[in-house]
Amino acid sequence: YAKNTESFHELARCLPIEWIRICIDREKDDQRTMAIQAVLIGAAGLLPSQRLTASSTIGDHPYVQELEARWGTYGPELSIRSMDEKDWLFFRLRPFNFPTVRLAGMSYLISAGLDHGLDVPFVEIMENSRSPQRLIQQITGKLKQYVVPSAEDYWLTHAVFGAEMHIGRSSLIGLSRHKEMIINAILPFLYALAKQSEQQDQMKLVRQAYKQYPRLSDNRTIRQMSRFLFPKKPDRVKFIDKAILQQALIQIDHATCRNKDCSRCVLGRK
Repeated sequence: YAKNTESFHELARCLPIEWIRICIDREKDDQRTMAIQAVLIGAAGLLPSQRLTASSTIGDHPYVQELEARWGTYGPELSIRSMDEKDWLFFRLRPFNFPTVRLAGMSYLISAGLDHGLDVPFVEIMENSRSPQRLIQQITGKLKQYVVPSAEDYWLTHAVFGAEMHIGRSSLIGLSRHKEMIINAILPFLYALAKQSEQQDQMKLVRQAYKQYPRLSDNRTIRQMSRFLFPKKPDRVKFIDKAILQQALIQIDHATCRNKDCSRCVLGRK
């Protein structure tokens, strides 16, 4: 979430995971995600009652009333210092990328991992997989299972409070985001864990899965680097056909291009 990175960091500082555990301990299983959404959005300062621009009629929706009621209990009880609406960027973001929608999607991930941790099922998958294809397939399936939203979730039809969208959606975390999470977080984590325990077979398995993983969606950095590498190739995209190559271009850009440190660039030495 590049355009709200620091805001999400600040939210993590304002709302430690242990505080979320305290909130859901008293909630029924089918209400825990609602409780997590309440404390996330409340701590972010994005509830209708916290926003200066919010219409007074927004709070009439039953879902909004539930969120406000839970925040009214948990916020003061835990002395949570909420952020401010102005800390978040909505301008020039697609509605599906609004912080409110991202926080709602995050609530399902947190709910899935609070009891035993998000990592345990992925570690078990790694330990029982015999091929990189199987590893990727099972990790993808487990991640999708984690984030299946309730059919009644408010955020399937809204991007902000009080404004229903003409086109709904079936997921709060899209397929492209799933892939980014696998490449940027899950596989690197599994590799580090295997390396720490000196499990050479598991390290090899994860490396193979990483090398085989298909390309992700392009971003500005990848497009710029591709044009630099293949200036005379209009079909240059076909040369960057794996996620590992995209990640390499991003790493080179971060390590050297942005600092104009061409003397250290691996491409410049070729």
